[in-house]
Amino acid sequence: MTLTIEDGIVHLDRAIGILGPDFPGEVEAAGRTAERVRGRVQVGGQHTVVVLAGATGSGKSSLLNALAGESVSRVAPTRPTTDAPLAVSGSAATEVLDWMGVDSRRVLPGALGEDRLVVVDLPDLDSIEHWHRSVADSLIERADAVVFVLDPQKYADAVIHKECLERFMERGAACIVVLNQVDRLAAAEREGVLDDVSALLDRDGLDAQVFVASARTGEGVPAVRQALNVIQHRARRAPGLVADGRDMGTVVFPDA
Repeated sequence: MTLTIEDGIVHLDRAIGILGPDFPGEVEAAGRTAERVRGRVQVGGQHTVVVLAGATGSGKSSLLNALAGESVSRVAPTRPTTDAPLAVSGSAATEVLDWMGVDSRRVLPGALGEDRLVVVDLPDLDSIEHWHRSVADSLIERADAVVFVLDPQKYADAVIHKECLERFMERGAACIVVLNQVDRLAAAEREGVLDDVSALLDRDGLDAQVFVASARTGEGVPAVRQALNVIQHRARRAPGLVADGRDMGTVVFPDA
């Protein structure tokens, strides 16, 4: 018998009640997961929300502009540039974006290929502004999938892997990785950098497909857009935070 997300929440609530006294830390985490999934289910699965996450200078805003086909997100040399999340979608996604707390929105029918896809540009995960990091973390927790955008000059930064990628691993979110700004790499450098990125992701335990892209030249952007549409179609078959559904089966049953 196939269990729905709603069934999973019911079972998780029961497990929380039974295991609470013995595993208080795990149960607290499970309770947060249940509330998050319950909220996502209530706003429906008509739209799939993908967030663009990354460190300062990774080019998230430029990538969003390239995906949308027009300038929707501000790009500037000053850091941090993105001080509030911005959502772009092919159709109005009022209910889910209200729930997520994303106020800045652009509706561009047909721009992303799939009108029920929502892409959100996040503040930098390593921003010097604490509240930027807090907003980004909160939205990653509520998103259906994450696109982690890497800078070819900073992809191996230990802070990025320790503070950012490990958080994705812990959550188990559906994720793809985009090595952005590849136009800054010489042709002879690309293969080595891609090998390094793949090795680092393997080391971090993050099972994610890696794409290369250049928002400036447009290279790789159609492939990233297609990958997002694949995520959208998969989510329509199993809507409602599939990653958190996986969490529900593990978070309250720690290793003995």
